[in-house]
Amino acid sequence: MALTTVSASLASICFESALFGIFLIISMISMIILLGHWGRKQPVNKVMVTTSAALFLLITTHWALSIARVFGAFIYSADNHQGTLLYILTIEDPTYVARSLVFVAICSLGDAILIYRLYIVWGRNIWVCIPSIICYMGYIASGIAASVLVAQFTPAKSSSLPKITRWIQGGGIASLVTNIYSTTMIAFHIWQSQRRFTGTDLSQNRVSRALRIFIESALLYTTATTVSIGCQFGNSVWVGPSLDVISPIVGISFSLILVRLRLGISIFAAPTGFSVGDSSTMGVLHGRSNDSMPRLAIQMQHMVTRDHDCPQAFEKKQNFDTYS
Repeated sequence: MALTTVSASLASICFESALFGIFLIISMISMIILLGHWGRKQPVNKVMVTTSAALFLLITTHWALSIARVFGAFIYSADNHQGTLLYILTIEDPTYVARSLVFVAICSLGDAILIYRLYIVWGRNIWVCIPSIICYMGYIASGIAASVLVAQFTPAKSSSLPKITRWIQGGGIASLVTNIYSTTMIAFHIWQSQRRFTGTDLSQNRVSRALRIFIESALLYTTATTVSIGCQFGNSVWVGPSLDVISPIVGISFSLILVRLRLGISIFAAPTGFSVGDSSTMGVLHGRSNDSMPRLAIQMQHMVTRDHDCPQAFEKKQNFDTYS
């Protein structure tokens, strides 16, 4: 039996709610990490705290609007199947328009913090960020244009649907390019620094833990966006669910980097033996660097890398099993 629009809408809220629950847990842990050092009289990373709080409010709002639409479709308009379907397809409904605007704000904020990390890790080199900034501006323009067309839509203006679709597709591609470029450039810089100081070829056991964690976390959003774009170009009924899950995934990807850096969790096995720590690496993945700190700390048996702008100071021992 083929999946219908009504069934896809119901599946969408299930997927979004499950991911929203995961986001809540990870977000709370990351906020504890960001604020947990207040008692130690260390400076608070205001950029990351503000971004984390803003993402929490926006993603919660998006989920609440999704719940409101489910009630509207399956309870208040459930006199018959056609009533439910008609409500789902009424894209000019205020809750749909509001949810679209919130979605654009969530993705814009997620892309902005990624560009900020790129800017910091490349030594505040704005020229490296130009491609990302151009794509970022394209996404914002596409998101606003699509939202305006949705708000102005009426059944008599059904001819505007292809325009809305093209704006959404263009925005998705712009956001995807922003993430791929920024993630690649950040990873390349960390990899380049690792090779410069180790003097060895890149191998899985020699890549820094921060690099692996960053790439693994960034792949979440990149994969979700790629699937969503594929559904849009394929005119799949899964377009709605694929877009709805992006909202919590943006927050999960953002918070997961902070949590995994603190806990040292990675898909791959931890490296052993000699390692190099770049003091800017931890700081940039947390959103800020401190130019007054030493750029590198190397020790054969015991290495300590500290950045005042990180929410925590990280301590790595040779077996890499313990984090302070």
